[in-house]
Amino acid sequence: MVLKEFAYILAVYEEGSISKAAKKLFISQPGLSQYIKSLETSLGVPLIEFKESKLIFTSAGLKYVELAKQMVGMTNGLEEELAETSQYPYGTVNFGISSFWSSSLLPSILTYFNTNYPNISLAFENDSEENLIDRLLENKLRFALVNLPITSKKLDYFPLFEEEVRFIASKNNPVIQQHYLDSPENEVVDFRHFRDEPFIFLNKAPNIRSQLEQLCASAGFTPQKTVNSDTVCLVRKLCYLNYGVSALPSILIDRFVSNYNLKLLSLQDPKFTIQFVVAYNKKAPFSQAENLFVQSLTKISYNMHSNMFEIEDEL
Repeated sequence: MVLKEFAYILAVYEEGSISKAAKKLFISQPGLSQYIKSLETSLGVPLIEFKESKLIFTSAGLKYVELAKQMVGMTNGLEEELAETSQYPYGTVNFGISSFWSSSLLPSILTYFNTNYPNISLAFENDSEENLIDRLLENKLRFALVNLPITSKKLDYFPLFEEEVRFIASKNNPVIQQHYLDSPENEVVDFRHFRDEPFIFLNKAPNIRSQLEQLCASAGFTPQKTVNSDTVCLVRKLCYLNYGVSALPSILIDRFVSNYNLKLLSLQDPKFTIQFVVAYNKKAPFSQAENLFVQSLTKISYNMHSNMFEIEDEL
């Protein structure tokens, strides 16, 4: 038996699907299916079966999974111990980053880490915060880069940064021109002025949408016209085109204000903020590579706010 065999079977077990496991392993589904059949023939027992189209591991398959976990765990442990003694750290760090931040922050993270620690591989997933937290709890990820809150007591986190969420609109918007054109950026917006305006919501930021809807409700109305966007870039451009108003974290809009002719205002007093953290499962201690990953994230976050890194724009 080789480590690849264990990894393939573990992927099928963890994903509960051959097609999902093949996607995770970057191989074809027919290729993985044929590989499992060959392994079953070699072992002389079936490892998986299908009941009502659902994949189920046989008793022999479950024993193989337990053996695979032990062998992979021993191999990873040996690699980590050897890495601790090496002058040049190496290993793999498995993390997920929320869709809200991935296009803006991931390029800086990968570039910094690959430049400074070329022997450490980064394996990452881009998904919703809810799914990333679930995978963290299932020990399928080591870290998750998400916004607070985190409710599970099994998880802990290191804070990376806190950002004010700002109200944004085009300076050509009639309401802005009438009430706010010369207002300071710390002036709190009166949502009653925007009762008839379309609101642009970012699909992957439900906490910001919820806050906007609450503020509208407090002003006595529910937005009648809404636009849903999958990207921060589209939100900015729709505001620039005076298609509606929205709200985004400062770090994602500050450098675009002049070029996009945008007006920024405070949503409320006290300020509405979001906190971005690196969450982890308390269960296991960090390896050397994982410690370096957390330290690097802290440095990257500081450098971004010192304008040493550019926030990437989406294409």
